[in-house]
Amino acid sequence: MEKRLPEQSALNSTQISGFLIFIYGWLIVIKEKFLEGLHGDQDGD
Repeated sequence: MEKRLPEQSALNSTQISGFLIFIYGWLIVIKEKFLEGLHGDQDGD
């Protein structure tokens, strides 16, 4: 049963990597939208 640990560890690593990339991309999109909103508000200057 202990021989299954390495497999799960590798799977976990892949899942975590994909999750981090997903969150990273999501944050970039949110940041872009946020900055767009700020620029939109200050466009009257």
